[in-house]
This record gives sequence, structure tokens and C-alpha cells, in this order.
Amino acid sequence: IKKEILVSIVNTSNCEYLKKCLNSIYKNNLTKNYDICVLDNASTDNSFSMVEKEFPLVILLKNKSRLGYIENQNIILKKLYRNYSHIILLNEDTEIITNNFLEKMRIKLDSRKNTAAVSPKIYYSDGRIQPGGNGFTTVFIYILKILKISKILGLIRLKKIFVYLSAFIPNEQIRLYLNKFSNKRKNFELSPVISGCCMMIKKEALDEIGLLDNRFIMYADDLDWCRRAYINGWSCYYLNDIELMHHYKVSSSDFTYIEAHRSMFRYLRKFKHNSIGIIFLKIFSLLESLLIIVFSPLIYFNKKSDLTSAKIITRELTKIKITLTE
Repeated sequence: IKKEILVSIVNTSNCEYLKKCLNSIYKNNLTKNYDICVLDNASTDNSFSMVEKEFPLVILLKNKSRLGYIENQNIILKKLYRNYSHIILLNEDTEIITNNFLEKMRIKLDSRKNTAAVSPKIYYSDGRIQPGGNGFTTVFIYILKILKISKILGLIRLKKIFVYLSAFIPNEQIRLYLNKFSNKRKNFELSPVISGCCMMIKKEALDEIGLLDNRFIMYADDLDWCRRAYINGWSCYYLNDIELMHHYKVSSSDFTYIEAHRSMFRYLRKFKHNSIGIIFLKIFSLLESLLIIVFSPLIYFNKKSDLTSAKIITRELTKIKITLTE
């Protein structure tokens, strides 16, 4: 029997959470209308052997050398996606919550003709809601992210007020950026950008829009793909009534921090955002990195934290190089 859904997962030395992810898929999807493919990205733990032994139905691929997340997803897609009508890109550090998750996602995706992709409501492992559904990132919005405006508003308990006031902001992308923090979301909400940590895509949309862009090592791939979908007349939707847990930061490191920064500059240049704005962003980013370098030794002043301070300085120097060259 031909399966309709391909679940595409890339794993890099994350055996514990990959096992939880796979178990959650099998537990919450009793209709066997799907195949799972795991690409092991030259893991240094026992991820490959674990999948081979405990999940024999999984299509298992393996890299001899480590590649970027986007390149790995494209390897799976090039090899398999044309055999399925629906493809879900899923992070290995996620767990499905909603029963019959895949079929419910598929039904919602198929309910409107021009829908390219859908993404569920996502929780952090501590129970907080991960902001989902977003507008296209602009230079100004990226500056807001650097400033960690959402965290500041949360700390001073003004986030709800700004979410309410967002309805009166004329700029659509800023309005959408603030709206993603709202607790009052529609079950089927039009959203220019949805989360790549769990995104179900129609095959026809992939045929027309293309695969992920390998210029992005990791991060901004969802932003880029959704932007291309929009340009080609497709829409993406946020599903507030289908739920997933994301063990965010489990797979994060200084490398992912750096690549997120690099990817954002590549995205802004690719879609020809205001060049003067990008110059201002570069200046702003350089000042941020310099402040972190100056003050990190004061924050991590005891001997046990010397290594942490050194790592932060090294990370920010790399970030400065990216800011100047991208």
C-alpha cells in the first residue's frame, strides 16, 4: 500500500531525543499512512544503531561526514519526496502531543487549494508556548530580535499590551511579529512564515517552489521557503489546535548561534532588503558584539567561569567576522 506522508528527520548525535521523537510518532499515529526517514548526520553517539535496532521500519540513511541541516534535508527530499503527496520536515528534538497528529495535519493542509504548508502549535519542554506564525523578517524586526524585545516586554509584563496595540500598527510585518506572542490564535490562521521545526508541505508546492536553499546552513530556511511560496502565490497556515513539544536548545550550540546570524544576513541580502538598513544593522550588530566582549569577563569573573568567558569572546569574534563579510 502506497503511503501518503513522508516524515523527514535529520539527526546529529541526539540519540535520546530522537528516540523520544520516533516513539511519539508511532504512539500518536495509529493509521499507518506514513513512512519515516532518518538521516544520521555522522553522529558520534549510538543514534544510528539505536534506530536500526529499535525502529526497523524507519528508512535509515547515513552521512560519512557531517553536513549542514538544510543540505541534509535536501538529501532526503531529493531521494524520496516525489513518492509521497505530503512531506513533513521534523526536528529530532520534538515530540508529538496530539493524537492522530499526521492525519490531522494532512486534512488541514488539503482543506484549502492554495495552501503550501502548515505548522502546529509548539510548546517548549517547560510548558511555555513557542511563538509561532510570523511575518517576514525585516532589518527592523531583526534588530528587535537582537535587542530581545519580547523577553524585555515579558519581564516588565507589557507583552500583552503590545500584542493588543499591534492591531493599530500600519506595518504588516511588525504587526505579525507582535501578534505571534498572542494567546488568542485561530485554529487555522494565515501566517506568512511558519516554523521549520515542524512543517508539513504539499508535494505540488515543493514541485513548484523548489527544495530548501543550501546557502542556509541552518536557520532562516523556513523563512526563505515561505517567502518563495508567497512570491509564487501559495499560502502557509498556523494550526492552533494541533500540538507538538519542542525541546528547544537541546541541539543548540555556539555553532548554531553563529549560523543563525549568518543565515539572517544571507536572507536579507537574497531578498534585497534596504541596503542602508543593512549597513545600520551591521553597525548595530558590531556594537552588540563589542559590548558582550567587553562585559563578559566582568560577568564570568571567577576561575570556574573563565572558559565560559573565553568561549563567549571567541563566539562574538566569529560573529563580528560574519557581520563584516556577509
